[in-house]
Amino acid sequence: MAIRLTGLSLDEVYAELSWAREVTEQPADEDWYAFMERISVPGRINEITEDAYCCFLNCSPPKLLGKARFCWADGDAPLRVFWTKNGRYYCRQLTRQETNHVCDVSGLPREYGMHLD
Repeated sequence: MAIRLTGLSLDEVYAELSWAREVTEQPADEDWYAFMERISVPGRINEITEDAYCCFLNCSPPKLLGKARFCWADGDAPLRVFWTKNGRYYCRQLTRQETNHVCDVSGLPREYGMHLD
């Protein structure tokens, strides 16, 4: 189901992207490969552990950083939004279209993953 993001502020875009249509819970015995596969499906909101949240926050600089949320991407891949709410941690893989909209609204260049020498 496509989300309408046109005409929204950045805070409104984040609110729309994090609205829980369906949340996948963190399985107790999930290994890293299964975890990465689960959180890589665009459009799905995933509950994650605090450790996973901190891992992505600290492994490389976030593309966007806010009070209780950040956007992370590996190179020029579409953004993944991470947030915390009521002591729980979540993430959502964005589509390229959603990523472009977040870039346009936030001022982040769409070419955020390019390295110029």
